[in-house]
Amino acid sequence: MNNEKGLTLIEVLATVTILGIVILAFTQLSANYRLSDVQSDRFNEASIIIEQIINDIRYDRSSYTDLATLLSTKQTLYNNMYTPKYQFFIQSKTAALTETFANPCSPSEKQTSIPFTMFVNNTTTIISVTACWSK
Repeated sequence: MNNEKGLTLIEVLATVTILGIVILAFTQLSANYRLSDVQSDRFNEASIIIEQIINDIRYDRSSYTDLATLLSTKQTLYNNMYTPKYQFFIQSKTAALTETFANPCSPSEKQTSIPFTMFVNNTTTIISVTACWSK
């Protein structure tokens, strides 16, 4: 009877292979988690900036006689401050219109939008502020 104690070469290779697969899986999960975390941070940051843009528009509304000029000025200002990280688009329409806002972002970009309403020239106006950033 051969009563050897220890591992054969095949058992060692099988163990190393299984450990390699497990380590590779954990590495991939970690990379995906970090990417998801970065995207979440970008989304949150963009949302905070959009809220700041909305507050600026509401605050400065009385300083402008024309809503289009106000929105264009704010869009230019914030794009100059945050490009190339983000690109902002500000669109408006009267509340009576049923069409939706055009999507200003390319399909390869992530985005978030926040709409809000303002009373302009005796008309309820819906304004949408959108932030786009690369994935």
